[in-house]
Amino acid sequence: MDKQISKLKLLSFIFGFILIVQIVGMALFFRNSNQLHSASIKKINSLVNEVGDLKEENYFLKEQLELASEQGTANTQTIQNVLKDINASNLQSSAIQKYQEFLQTERTRLENEKLELSNQLNQKDSEIKNLKETKQVDTEFKDFNEKSYAILILGENQKLTDTIALVVSNPDKQKVTLLSIPRDLYYEGRKINEYYEFYGIEKISEIIEKITGIKSDKYVVFNFQSFVDLIDSIGGVDIEIDKKLTDTNYPTSDKKYKTVVFEPGIEKMSGERALEYARSRKSTSDFDRSLRQQKVMIALKEKLKSVGVIQNIQMLAGVFQNISTNLQTDFSALEAIQKFDEYKNYQISAGNILSNENFLYSSKSSTGQSILLPKTGNFLNFKQRVLEII
Repeated sequence: MDKQISKLKLLSFIFGFILIVQIVGMALFFRNSNQLHSASIKKINSLVNEVGDLKEENYFLKEQLELASEQGTANTQTIQNVLKDINASNLQSSAIQKYQEFLQTERTRLENEKLELSNQLNQKDSEIKNLKETKQVDTEFKDFNEKSYAILILGENQKLTDTIALVVSNPDKQKVTLLSIPRDLYYEGRKINEYYEFYGIEKISEIIEKITGIKSDKYVVFNFQSFVDLIDSIGGVDIEIDKKLTDTNYPTSDKKYKTVVFEPGIEKMSGERALEYARSRKSTSDFDRSLRQQKVMIALKEKLKSVGVIQNIQMLAGVFQNISTNLQTDFSALEAIQKFDEYKNYQISAGNILSNENFLYSSKSSTGQSILLPKTGNFLNFKQRVLEII
């Protein structure tokens, strides 16, 4: 009995303990559950609040988006309007630019026309001035040619003229001027020596007058042989050589070449030697040769004067006989004697040469010929110079 009572007490204790444990567990459970529920409620409330905030923010953003959309539409319209204005402005600017370019083109054209008209006016003024000066010069030459006496001298070599010179007397000044003209001078499409070759003495005399203003009264055309015979007939000439001359390519009569040398000093020259001195040009120039030819002419005049050829009729007849077959001239023997006697004591002005050192410049013709042309395009300046020196 006691054992049963003890068992009952033990069972009651155990059952009570279990009950207490269950009650405590349930209490803890409910407490924790309440805490969890409260936390959940808070979390739910927080989420609800957050959702509410998000809704409000969404509404705000939606409103902002709508405003932005409206503003964007307005901005787009504004941009389009601006673009239209810009396009209109660009069109206007383009039109203005084109108009400015047109104005500049017109300004340039007018300036060019003005410049061209100015040049034409200056050219006309120059032409008028030249015409006036030419008329004045021609009038002076007309007066001069009426009282002067001029001889055209040509040196012929197989119908070509190596030497072209004028001997011009001026009674008022008691003066004889020697004037040399280069054979390469180009006049109206030809070298002047070609005028003689193709048209004869009258044509080249006419051309020389147009170039120099001097009208030739007579002419003398020497070939090499008549030149040699003339000098040999009077016993040679004395020529002062101012500088050494060496020509290793002097042409001979048999179509070969030889060397000729002239040393400085006075040399008594035979006809052949004087021809070599007057003709040599390979080591110098045509202009230097013209100067030497003038020296020979002066020496010839002095020799004729010194031997008294005018008073010695027999010598004079012999001279004419020796040169007549190789000489062309419109002089009669009597005229030649008279003119020489008239001008033998005149002062001689030499060294006058038309060259590229004064009035000419070197060039090439359309066929490649070496030619000489007037620097000013015409011979007015040269004519004016001739009037000064004659």
